[in-house]
Formats: sequence, C-alpha cells, structure tokens
Amino acid sequence: MCVMIDRCTWSLNHYHAMSGNGGDSMRSRRRAMQRQIGARIRKLRRAKDWSREVLAQRLGVSLHTVKRWELGIQAIPTDDLVRLLQVLEVTFEELVLGDRAPVLPPAQRNELAISLNRLIRAARPLLQSPQRKEEE
Repeated sequence: MCVMIDRCTWSLNHYHAMSGNGGDSMRSRRRAMQRQIGARIRKLRRAKDWSREVLAQRLGVSLHTVKRWELGIQAIPTDDLVRLLQVLEVTFEELVLGDRAPVLPPAQRNELAISLNRLIRAARPLLQSPQRKEEE
C-alpha cells in the first residue's frame, strides 16, 4: 500500500511538473507525457463507446478541450482531471501511468470482505497482549 501511495504521490508531482514551464528537454518530456495521457483518455473513451462530444458533455467542458487533451496539446487542469477520473471510472495511476489494478467482481469482493472479517475475529484473541487478557 505504501508503495502505491508513494508511486501516486510521485506521479502527481511529476504530472504537475510536466504542466509547468521548463527547458527544451522538460518541454519535450511534458509533451510526450501529455500525448500518452491523451492516448489513454481516447482509449478509455472508445472502450465506453463514447464520442468526444459525449465525454465533453459528461465533463461539462467543450469538445475542443477534450480534443486538445486527447491530442496532448493541453494539460488537464486538476479540477477537470478529478472529474475525468470519475467519469471514466479509473484511478489516477491508471490514467497517468497506464497501470490497471486488478478489479474483483462485486460478489468476489463481498466474499473476500466476509472472509477477512472472520479471520480478524478469529485472530483477535490470539493477538491481544497477555495484560489485556488478564484485565478482562
């Protein structure tokens, strides 16, 4: 979990750094990253069988804005990025880094949650300190 948080923090910092000004090298890296993110947006949009117009309407932005994001011409403002993640139903890491976390179907998630709760209840007495056991 710590690794994921650190990776997300690095990604967010990297994303914001890419949105700023820099030398030629920084500009070319920024453009490359924006193009990668744009390609992922286009792929996710197409996977939902949405047109650019539909995505723009769902986000409350113009068609021109979505087109510029997908082409990597314009960086996505943070507010729009948050809405985009919600609308496309992806995490920040998935969009920026292209990593897709495995997703369990709802039935398996519920079964896993029940099993974990049972395990915790069973392990709790074993994990209590001897002093707490004596107090009870």
